[in-house]
Amino acid sequence: MRFITSCIVLLTAILISCSSDFYNSSDFVAGEGFTNSNLKVITFDTLTLKTSTVKLDSFVTGDASRILVGSYTDPIFGTVTASSYFELEPESYILDHDAVYDSITISLKLDGYFYNDTTLTQKIEIRELLESVVPTEDYFYNTSSIAYSSNQILGTLSFTPRPLQKDSISTRLNDSLGLNLFERIKEKSITDQAGFRDYFKGMVLLAPEQDNSCILGYAKDAGALTVQLHYTQEDEDNTVTYTLDFNLSAYGSTTPFFNAITSNDNLKSLTAITSQEQEVVDSITENKTFVHSGLGLATKFSLPTIKSLDDIEGSGSLLSANLKFYPSAQDHTNNLPLNDSLSVYLVDRKNVILNQLTSASSSAIYAVLNKVDSEFNNTYYEADISTFADLLYTTTDYTDYGLLFLPPNNNSTVDRNILTGSNALVNPAKITINYTIYQND
Repeated sequence: MRFITSCIVLLTAILISCSSDFYNSSDFVAGEGFTNSNLKVITFDTLTLKTSTVKLDSFVTGDASRILVGSYTDPIFGTVTASSYFELEPESYILDHDAVYDSITISLKLDGYFYNDTTLTQKIEIRELLESVVPTEDYFYNTSSIAYSSNQILGTLSFTPRPLQKDSISTRLNDSLGLNLFERIKEKSITDQAGFRDYFKGMVLLAPEQDNSCILGYAKDAGALTVQLHYTQEDEDNTVTYTLDFNLSAYGSTTPFFNAITSNDNLKSLTAITSQEQEVVDSITENKTFVHSGLGLATKFSLPTIKSLDDIEGSGSLLSANLKFYPSAQDHTNNLPLNDSLSVYLVDRKNVILNQLTSASSSAIYAVLNKVDSEFNNTYYEADISTFADLLYTTTDYTDYGLLFLPPNNNSTVDRNILTGSNALVNPAKITINYTIYQND
């Protein structure tokens, strides 16, 4: 290693030799000065950052952690609607011969998740499926659908939600459904799950057309969603009421359940995307990028000129890389909030997700929302993407790779985030690089 004897000489050499693609005279900042090992750290934030929006072809919602139902009108994405399809399974196929049918009800338990305005009345229609809940491929996706009865509603729910209270809500269902199920089980024409699903395919929970309130999450754990047949039996001198419970089915190799999420009015520049390999750069979408978990939209960042670090005179290495980007202030309200964090995924040149980005210590990387105060100018996401930047800089196989940003629990939410791109005039996304020079050539 050749020792450097003058800070001024070193900075002058850097000024002359650095690529103008990422450098200007105000960007380099001396680190700690000269250490005992004569290392030098420089900092700059003008490396080219490409920002764009990617639309995932589809993603699995059959393993979602919650039931999603509801509808709301979004100023960017139009009417966003979530519907839930599922199969039921009786806890028993035995009813005594003297049992007498009473009624049938459904009960749902809120799990605390909501998106948009919960002060408005929430409405749910319950309809019977006409096809079995069996995927045409290996899994159910957000774009999946199953035919259901259009001429008969099994029941309706109408209520003002209190999602944080995690209340249970219930309603009576059509007696023609309850009585038919009751008689078939009692007469032993249905004796197992195969016979039950052959007769009754399942249910779908729908938001009525033109509904504009919110999308709510309902629990999927045992007993959280229950259809109950209520019946009575004579016990000596008393009439006793009993119930036969129907729970979410686990029948078959693929869980017979999924959420379908749609939007009727995406931005034209985004609906023009025909495959996941495509991406829309922020200059086409008013210098904004988009994230929407339910619709499969993700913001992508890439570093096409990171190899220009080699233009710095001397030998060195990338010490750290910090990504900072801002929400678009006018596109968020109390009813359309930001995520507290976003998950970060490594994608290849075709935008196929490879894995979640991790740190050098193998911890998952997140972009964390920082709120310095109530002003949006001081609200931003920040992520340490040093491992990604170093991967691009030190190898040749990953040059065209990028990072996708999505909400955590992406297949179980309808969260959306509108962000400023790297070309925005106000609060543009940027990356800050710390680079260590340890030998001057």
